[in-house]
Amino acid sequence: MKTNFFLSVISVLVLFVIACGCDKKHDKVVAFEDKFYTIAPADVSKEDAQAMVTEYVTYADTYPEDSMTPVFLDKAAMVSIDYLEASQAANLYKRLERNYPEYTPTPQLIEMRVDTLEDRLFSGASGSIDKTRAKQLLNTYVTYYYLFPEDSLTPEYLFRAADMSMNLFSAGKSISLFNKVLENYPDYRKAPQCLFLKAFVYENNLNDLDNAKKYYAEFIEKYPNDDFADDAQMSLKNLGKTPEELIREFEAANQ
Repeated sequence: MKTNFFLSVISVLVLFVIACGCDKKHDKVVAFEDKFYTIAPADVSKEDAQAMVTEYVTYADTYPEDSMTPVFLDKAAMVSIDYLEASQAANLYKRLERNYPEYTPTPQLIEMRVDTLEDRLFSGASGSIDKTRAKQLLNTYVTYYYLFPEDSLTPEYLFRAADMSMNLFSAGKSISLFNKVLENYPDYRKAPQCLFLKAFVYENNLNDLDNAKKYYAEFIEKYPNDDFADDAQMSLKNLGKTPEELIREFEAANQ
């Protein structure tokens, strides 16, 4: 009896030590989380976010069989969407899909996040854009593209991302996103609008008149009956003219 009792005590102690060891594995990550999530979203720097992602990914690399690993990878993807790049988030989600398929995000899950972020961003009465939320929404749109390129919602989300980039005065990114729509979804109903807006960004945001002329002309050639065809013709006619020149022409035409 004493021997059995002694073995039982040893077994309990071993299990206790193992349990404590498992808990201690999480300590560094939890400490990072405690610090990271006390920072106001608008004040999170790229360095802060990348450090948090690195902690999550390092844990996953070290303990691939641990039950917390897919949870931490999912959190790493979310931090990447919120503060870093959509491509990084998509790569983390794809890692989840390969190694922990039960944690794979579905289109419906990402759509729910889009709906929530759109409600938060556009429901305010101030009229000003919360740039932190806008970037989160933009990255969610683009993450959807990386994960579900064949989905019917994907070109619409890319268009919204490009439009939002214009509003955030990120001309290069908006052109890149318009190009993704034009190259991958040429039959999308807003493809003509993407080409027109691409020319518009070159003209008005980048002052690149050569490319603006090129893409306005391409738009007119491809979509001569589109609602924006007259606007494209007018833009070509007035390309590079100063406001004073336009006023003089208007006055001369009305004399």
